Amino acid sequence: MKKKIIITLVLVLIAIILFVVWNMYSAIPNAVLTVNYNKIEDYIISLSDGYKENKENFKTFVAIKDLKTEVKKDKVIYYAWILSESYCEKNGEVEIVTGTSMPYKFTLVDTDIIKCEYSYFGDYSIFPKDVRNQFSLVDGTGILDKEIDEQVKQYYQDKYIEDNLIEVNGINDITNTINSKSTEIHINNIY
Repeated sequence: MKKKIIITLVLVLIAIILFVVWNMYSAIPNAVLTVNYNKIEDYIISLSDGYKENKENFKTFVAIKDLKTEVKKDKVIYYAWILSESYCEKNGEVEIVTGTSMPYKFTLVDTDIIKCEYSYFGDYSIFPKDVRNQFSLVDGTGILDKEIDEQVKQYYQDKYIEDNLIEVNGINDITNTINSKSTEIHINNIY
């Protein structure tokens, strides 16, 4: 009888110890899991800085689709599909200068980016399978394109609200006219 009580107590003690240890390592504070999207956007925008020389009113727009966030020791690994497009004004028209749409892997400590990896030519070996399986849900679907389109329209509409007519070129697969107050902004497809 004493033997059963001792075994039961030992098993309960082991269960308590495992529970405490599990919770210590799995209960990660929210601050560690926070991904600072402004820093991610600023980083992506900095990659296009080389294109803005001699370009009037150069602006880069970024759309991010979260794919996965995981914690490994003191680091956060953040996976995202990111579309970035840069525009400039030239002779009264807004034209696309450059753009990319691809998956990224960020390694963060606190909210600082300490490493950024991406796959420009389709080598997705740096991404886990569950992340790769999500690529087809983003790439080529137009989800991020619509977000960029709205950012471009809003930015140039606000910027040139007093002008009579501004041509905006380079937005994927649409021809549209926006009327806001006295301003017309024409969005034309140049692809």
